[in-house]
Order: sequence, then C-alpha cells, then structure tokens
Amino acid sequence: MSVLSAFMWPWIRPIAGWVSPDPDVMRYVIAYLRVNLITVPFTVGSMILSGIMIGAGSTIYSFITNGCSIWLLRLPLAWLLGHYWNCGAQVVFIAMLVSQMAQSSSLFWVFMKCNWSRFAMRGQHPAHRVRPANPAL
Repeated sequence: MSVLSAFMWPWIRPIAGWVSPDPDVMRYVIAYLRVNLITVPFTVGSMILSGIMIGAGSTIYSFITNGCSIWLLRLPLAWLLGHYWNCGAQVVFIAMLVSQMAQSSSLFWVFMKCNWSRFAMRGQHPAHRVRPANPAL
C-alpha cells in the first residue's frame, strides 16, 4: 500500500480534477490526498501491529492505543485546529497524520516493550482441554 501511494503522488492533481472541476474543491482534495498518502505507511504499520497483537489475544493494548490516538489526540486536535482556532479544513487533515504517527509509534513501543505475547495460547492450557461428555469414561 505504501508503494502504491508513492506511485499515486504524481497524479494527485488529475485525481482531484476527476473528483470536481471546481478550483476550491480541487484545492481541498489535493490537500487531503497529499496528507492521506503520507499517512498510508503509518496506517499500514498500525494495522499490522494491531493485527499481530489481536491475533495473539492481546486486544487490550490495541484497544487502548487506538482509542487514545483517536479520542484523545485526533479529534481534539482537529477540533482545536479547525473550529476553535479556525485554521481551515486543510489543517484538520494534519490532525489525522499526527494521530496516525502517534498510534503507529505507540503500537511499535508496545510491541517492543510490553509483554503482549503473554496472551498467546501456547500448547494446551488446562482450561482449554476437551473434556469427555460422560465423566464415567
């Protein structure tokens, strides 16, 4: 996905023109595509790291990291930049980039430093053993 986004970079303007011929709309589409294409590697990293931890049964780390990056960073930053300080819609896209960078960095830190693999099932845990239907057997 990261390589594909790099190949899309030269065609941002034609894509924006395909969306709308209006110059104001094109300006916003170009700004959104630029930020979104830069965000792709961080999104891919977050998806991979979350998938590894969720697959191992450690959903809590992904839940906390993803939730905090969205609810405590992206949305407040977008509100501050776009509504409170009235910086415009283009700057709100930066909030997405910042939160994705924080999310992927946090997930990488958790992956490297926390004991997330303790949730993985290794062998047969006594609680997971299949018991016979008839206790007399």
